Parts: sequence; C-alpha cells; structure tokens
Amino acid sequence: MAEGRPFLSRSIELTIIVTLVSLVILQEYVAITMNYGTLGHGLGLFKHADTNSKHRISYHNVTFGEPKVLVNPTDGNDAAWQEALMPDDEGWLLVKYNETMNLKHGVSVFHALHCLKMIRQGLKQILVDKPSTHRRHDHEDNEFLRMNHIPHCISYLAQYISCTGDSTIESPFLMQDSSGHITDHQVDGREVVHRCKDTSLVWDVVKKSHKNPVEQWEKQDGDTIESVFG
Repeated sequence: MAEGRPFLSRSIELTIIVTLVSLVILQEYVAITMNYGTLGHGLGLFKHADTNSKHRISYHNVTFGEPKVLVNPTDGNDAAWQEALMPDDEGWLLVKYNETMNLKHGVSVFHALHCLKMIRQGLKQILVDKPSTHRRHDHEDNEFLRMNHIPHCISYLAQYISCTGDSTIESPFLMQDSSGHITDHQVDGREVVHRCKDTSLVWDVVKKSHKNPVEQWEKQDGDTIESVFG
C-alpha cells in the first residue's frame, strides 16, 4: 500500500474538478442530441459550410431532455453510456498508412465525447466511488493520467462547443408562488427543440473503417467525413 495525497489537498483538487465539470456539463448538455428518439447517430452537431461537399447534410428536430443513461454516472451505466454515444474503439477513423500499418484519425464529435467520458469518469469517482486515504500504485497512476487529461479535455470541449455554435433560443420557465405570482424564471434547456445534424454517415464511415481501413486522400484544412467520404 502507498499512502495517498493529504486529505486537504485532495479535497481542494476534487472541489476544483467538480466546479469545472459542472461548467462543462452545463455547456455540453446542449451539444449532446438524440436522433429520432435514440442516442448514438444523433450526435451530429457540426454544420459544415463546405459547398463542395458531395454529401448533402440533413437536419432534424430533436427535443432535449435528461436521458438517465447520460445523467447517472454509475458503473451500471458505463456500457450503456458508451454504446449510446460512441462507436467501438472510441470512434477512431482507421486510415491505411502502408500494407502493414493503419493510422488512427480522430473525428471531432467523437473526440469531444471521449473528453466528456473522461470528465464523467472523474465525476463518478467523486460522487460514486469511495476513495480511501490509501491507494494502490496503479490506481494512483490512473488518477494522475486522468487529472492531466481533464484540463486538455476542458479546453477541447470549450473550443468544440464554440465551433459548433448551436444558437437555438431557449425559453425560460416561470417560477410562481402559491398565489400564482411570478417569483423568478430560469433556463435549463430541457424540452427545447433543436435542429440537429444527422450523423449517420459519420457513424457508418467510422464503423466500416474498422473492418476495411480507408485509403489515404489528399488532405486539406477543414476536411470532414462528409467532404471526403460523402
């Protein structure tokens, strides 16, 4: 057994994580969508402005809610969370490098969801797991990696959400007293209809690349799945 970090230091660290996680989840909440009542292929958020794309991007109306699989950060939800939001192997696009080697390429939507997954794991550790003052070395190592990964993920998510630029106007709900007088109003984003990108092609290309890695192409800045494979 190896003695863990001082309790006060850990408490401060966890407080910072909770604060940052709360901010990120509030923002990311408006970026996770459902496609025709199911998760998964409804994670399309990026309206690509490339007029040369051969693939016509379609959109559909989605009403945001709070699916239990997303809200509840427990071990029992891990597999369902992964299956609902991401293809196998974290959504990497496999591209042939040569006859014996393939290279993993990231796809932004799945990179963002991977980052959200990392933050979720950190949040789960705080809310669900019961850390003791004594930890095994491997647990400490995993936690160290996660702690160093989270700042990158927060930065990436902030840029991703800003790039996505979902400008849906979210109406407030009213809070009233027993006499029916309005006492306050708040916005939580629930029951708001968004126009969400259909990401079926993204899922299809990524999943198929794991069986048959795609050929390399002449890369250009701003390449998307639609502009290259549409």
